[in-house]
Amino acid sequence: MRLGTKSDLLSKCLEPLTTTTDDVPEVDVLVIDGAAIVNMLKPSTSRTFDDYADLKFCPYIRKHLETVARVDAYIAIDNSLKAATRSKRGKGIRRRVQGKNKIPQNWQSFLRDDDNKKELLSFLSQQLGQQNFAEKVVVATNALDVLCYPPRDDVSSLAPVHMKRLTLESWCMCLMQ
Repeated sequence: MRLGTKSDLLSKCLEPLTTTTDDVPEVDVLVIDGAAIVNMLKPSTSRTFDDYADLKFCPYIRKHLETVARVDAYIAIDNSLKAATRSKRGKGIRRRVQGKNKIPQNWQSFLRDDDNKKELLSFLSQQLGQQNFAEKVVVATNALDVLCYPPRDDVSSLAPVHMKRLTLESWCMCLMQ
């Protein structure tokens, strides 16, 4: 009897059934969840909220603009199962989110407070609207408003449309045109 791992066995069995291609699908628009990005991008060397926007969040969006023509950033907090779970775990520390204010040392505790998260996401969407993304388009939600770079007078064609996530645990807002 030979010892091995399941992955070795599966690769031998499934390899003839699959085809691999090096083709990357052409994508025009990337839709991202701003709240998830904020949880993923820790402030590390950022000292203020301006630093966080300039050194972490906006460069993350800019990096994605290298491969797509448009990024839609869904930036909102909804009344979801996650919000209910956060409230059961207790409130984090309350901190006003303004550009020059210092970022708290305990980022996860800061994000536990829904008011902190709402203010941070609103601040970040405003920062995105002020950036220069050359010939690319960035659209961000800010509560029920839509912010766009390059600026547009009429954003009614970019009105948020609600779509249910496959997990059925919350709603995802995607911007459709």
